[in-house]
Amino acid sequence: MEPAVQSYMDYRIYLQDFYQFKKGQKSSYSYRVFANKGGLGSPSHLKMVIDGKRNLSIASIARYKSALGIKGKDNEYFEQLVFFTQSQDLEEKNRLFNRLITLRSGVALGKLDLSQYEFLSQWFNVAIYVMLGISDFRATVDNIGMRLRYKVSPKEIAQSIELLIKLGLVTMVEKDQYRQVNGALGTDDRVRGMAIFKYHQQMLELAKSSLRYDSLEEREFAGVTISVSQKDLPTFKEKVRAFRKEMNELATMLKGEEEIYQINIQLFPLSRKLQ
Repeated sequence: MEPAVQSYMDYRIYLQDFYQFKKGQKSSYSYRVFANKGGLGSPSHLKMVIDGKRNLSIASIARYKSALGIKGKDNEYFEQLVFFTQSQDLEEKNRLFNRLITLRSGVALGKLDLSQYEFLSQWFNVAIYVMLGISDFRATVDNIGMRLRYKVSPKEIAQSIELLIKLGLVTMVEKDQYRQVNGALGTDDRVRGMAIFKYHQQMLELAKSSLRYDSLEEREFAGVTISVSQKDLPTFKEKVRAFRKEMNELATMLKGEEEIYQINIQLFPLSRKLQ
């Protein structure tokens, strides 16, 4: 079947699959045929775009739509998909991601993507999920609201519980009593979805608030500034991931549930190479 543009989150991959599909249908199909259909000046334009050597402009997007034969709702989706793929600004990318999800007409996200996006779209979904794992905690909306340090409305709390049940993350064993289905959760290190960006963005804002208002007895903020070579950076990143997993496993093993804490481990560059 011809690739459906609304099932893609990277227009370059879509273009590659489209070209391979057409080539499989008819061996005479070529980059030149594509260029002629779209009124493109260079037969190699498509290949360069697929390889990431060129971006699409507003004008070339219109020509590509003609060459692809895109119609109806796919028109805006393809245009927004191009902007999303090419954008380097994370705020803009997040806005475009949400627009793409809105535009999808009956094409669902993959189960993993959907779970990550909905689960991580609000920080309190994660906090409530962990809270529902505390033994003997009566999980009424009011009780959850009182336990959360930052204000969350009763409506948001109720929706969060519904979401966790819908995603199969928790199950209700009796009224106001829930059991985690999967235990401690982690996201795949390879995942680079916009849900992850939004989640970390919210947690960083909460961390700033904790730094300002929480006492030293309640928090631990520490940092170290180091010099690292590019070849050794993967080793440092792996150490951070290993520590995060170790803390997750330790919390599961000790089972001393009293309060919900957030651990943020930050490794990011403070310098750039001189040209």
